[in-house]
Amino acid sequence: MPTLHVLAFLDEEVPARPGDSVLVLFDASRSRTEGDALFAQFARRMWDLGVTDYCQAGFPARNDPTLWPAIRQVVEEKTPAGATLRLSANPWVQAALNKMNSMDIAAVIVTHNRVELLRNSLTVVCNQSYPVRWVIVVDNGDQEDVDKLVHDVAGERAVYLPSKTNLGGGGGFAYGFMTALALGADAVWCADDDGRPEGPDVLQTLLTCMKDHDLDEVSPVVLNLTEPEKLAFPLRRGLVWRRKRSELGRGFLPGIASLFNGAVITAKAMESIGVPDYRLFIRGDEVEYHRRLARSGLNFGTCLDTAYLHPDGSDEFKPILGGRMHTQYPDSDFKRYFTYRNRGYLMNQPGMRKLLPQEYARFAWFFLVQKKDPAGFREWLRLQRLGRKERFERP
Repeated sequence: MPTLHVLAFLDEEVPARPGDSVLVLFDASRSRTEGDALFAQFARRMWDLGVTDYCQAGFPARNDPTLWPAIRQVVEEKTPAGATLRLSANPWVQAALNKMNSMDIAAVIVTHNRVELLRNSLTVVCNQSYPVRWVIVVDNGDQEDVDKLVHDVAGERAVYLPSKTNLGGGGGFAYGFMTALALGADAVWCADDDGRPEGPDVLQTLLTCMKDHDLDEVSPVVLNLTEPEKLAFPLRRGLVWRRKRSELGRGFLPGIASLFNGAVITAKAMESIGVPDYRLFIRGDEVEYHRRLARSGLNFGTCLDTAYLHPDGSDEFKPILGGRMHTQYPDSDFKRYFTYRNRGYLMNQPGMRKLLPQEYARFAWFFLVQKKDPAGFREWLRLQRLGRKERFERP
C-alpha cells in the first residue's frame, strides 16, 4: 500500500520507498534562486530513494491557523486513492493536520477600559503551542487603543468587536460566542482582560484532556495571579473548602468547571445550552451558564494539569460557622447589587430551588449574627426579590 509522506520543509529526512508520494508544505527559502537550489537537492534525494511522485506546496513558512484549510485541501488532493498518510513530527504539520488538532478554535476575550491588562492576556493567548484560528475581542469601552492593540498582537487572526453599549461579561461573551459560531469555530476558548493562561501549552493540554475524556467543555484550574500556589476562588469538595492547588491533585475533575476563565466550550455544547445571558450583565452569569451545562447531560469538568491565572477573588467569600460554610460579600455596593440580584434569579431556576432554605439560613447568619447588620440583610432580601421577579434593571 503506498504512503503519502507530508513534510514541513525540503531538508527533512523521509523514510520513503519506491511507489510512495512526498508532499512538502512550506517554503523557507529567502529568494527564488535559493529555493530552486534547495528543490534540486531535494529532487536528487527523491531519485536516490526511487520516489517519482513529489512536490512542494509552497505555503509561507509560518504556523498560521488561517492557512490550515488550504493545507488540508492540498493534502486531500495529493493523497492517492488507498494511500496511508504519514505526517512529519514538525509541530506546524501536526497543528494543521493531526486529527487531535483539527478543531478550529476561536479565543473570545471581553474587555472594558483595561488596555495594558488586555495586552498581557492577548500576548499569552496568541502565542499558544496550539494556535487559535481567531482572536475575538469584545470591547465594551469602544476604544481606538484597544482596536490597535488587538490587530498589533493578533495580526490576521484579529476579530475586533467594539460596542458602544457596555454589555458586561454576560453580554460580551454572548456576542463573542455568537460571532465565533458565525465564523465556523468548532469551539471557543474564553479569557478576560485581567487574567491570562499560565503558559504557552494551556490550550493544547485542555484539548488533549477534552479528547481523552470525550468532553464537550473543559476548564483549567483558576489560580491566584500573584500567588499561583493558591486558588483564585475557593472550591468546595464535599464539606471541605479547598484553597490551594496542591489540595486538588492532578488529572481530571468531572462535573465541576469554572466558566469563562480559560474554559473551552464546543459548538456542540452551545447548541444545547445556548450562550450566556446578557440580562445578568456581570456577576453570576458564569454560575447560571454552569447550571445549564450541568442540566444538559453533556460531559464536562476541570483539567487539573493546567491553569488560568486570575486576580484573587477569595476575599469575597466569608467563612461562617467555623469555616464549614461560606457566604459571598463583595467589596462595593455596585458589585453586591448584581451579585445578590442575580443570585436571587439563579436560586429560582429549576435544579436550584432545593438550595433556597440553606441560602436564606447562610445569609441570615452572616448579616444578623456575624455582622450584626439588619439593614444589610434587608437589602439582601430586596435584591433577592428583584432577581426572583426577573427585574433586571441596572442601578
